[in-house]
Amino acid sequence: MSESRSLRVAVITNANLPIPPYYGYGGTQRGVYDFLVELNRKGHRCTLYAPLSSQVAHLEHVTLRGELPVGLWEPGNSYTAAQRVELNARFIDYAIRDVQSRDFDIVNVRSDEPGLLQRLMETRHARRLVYSLHNVRCMATLAPITERRVQCVAHCANHRRQYGELDNIRVIDYGINALEYPFSPHSLRQSSQEPTLPVLRTLRERGQDYLVVLGSIRPEKGQRTAIELARRAGLPLVIAGTPERRSSDQFVRYFERHVQPAVDNQHVFYFGNACEDDKKELLKFAKGFLFPSGFEDRRWEEPFGRAPVEALACGTPVIAFAHGSMLEVIEPGVSGFLFTTVDEALAQIGQLGQLDRAAAHHSAVTRFDRQRVADEYEALFYELMARPPAVVPASWPMESARAALMMTS
Repeated sequence: MSESRSLRVAVITNANLPIPPYYGYGGTQRGVYDFLVELNRKGHRCTLYAPLSSQVAHLEHVTLRGELPVGLWEPGNSYTAAQRVELNARFIDYAIRDVQSRDFDIVNVRSDEPGLLQRLMETRHARRLVYSLHNVRCMATLAPITERRVQCVAHCANHRRQYGELDNIRVIDYGINALEYPFSPHSLRQSSQEPTLPVLRTLRERGQDYLVVLGSIRPEKGQRTAIELARRAGLPLVIAGTPERRSSDQFVRYFERHVQPAVDNQHVFYFGNACEDDKKELLKFAKGFLFPSGFEDRRWEEPFGRAPVEALACGTPVIAFAHGSMLEVIEPGVSGFLFTTVDEALAQIGQLGQLDRAAAHHSAVTRFDRQRVADEYEALFYELMARPPAVVPASWPMESARAALMMTS
């Protein structure tokens, strides 16, 4: 098959946030947007299934389809928990019906919603499904994927190791558009540029540098640890993000117990939701980005960690817990440091001034580029289309076997 052929690609994301997210942090959705931008540049025709508040109209080869006017977790909406469940089911039903009614070369699933992939495996597109893994919470849902040899993609080698039972996984290291992030050769105190955010203006007037932590507020991300590190290091900390109210209030309780009481607007500042522009300014002027992901809950392994790479793109070095994907992302002594104990992290904070911020930026630009990600996905798509039909296992239910036979006839 000629690799110059334009592909028809369905990209199914979840109903949580628009593509791309502007208000609040949505690393998964931002990654989908980067992917679409590159496929559009290559001339592939993409159909995106996402909330209708998504902003992709400027991408000439991308069509947005869906029925939800806004994402379930967009700031400002007032959906109840019951309404979110109902709307999420409607979103999935619509996407599956619509995909079945259209001709696609590839269906790329960018959602870990239980049942979505299983239902898609019963459609005529089953042989050309590509499942981009994110954070599968129930490993039992992976059994049909293994049985039917669905092609999966992991964000990095460690992410791939988390799915040891799956053998049909391609590793495509994550990437961002690093050049769209504002690089600063100096942190706030030494910079000749004036910040616009009030919290940074306050710190500038005090002649202080600061540390930053950005992302959803929950034990897995480790904001409590970040607060301890900043206090003991004697540096102000800016916390950006919110506790997500999902299936329970456990993240809200974590925020109320460990984060909110520490906020004094002297040493610890709570910024709340940061839009894209706010996020970039917070990262750009920071002395260091703290990423203790997995430190408070060792069961959690970051699938990749977009925020640390965004910080590097701005020239801000990262101090991360030596766990999960960070072992692959951070180059110790070049783009940041890896710690195993609080005392070790404290010593590393004291060494931040020794790092070259240009080297951190260079690491993001050269190692984690979204164009390379799209190139590797494109090659995988062409490869998948050239594969012969898979043999239907004898253990498949009869209806699954019929679907597979119809698909290959």
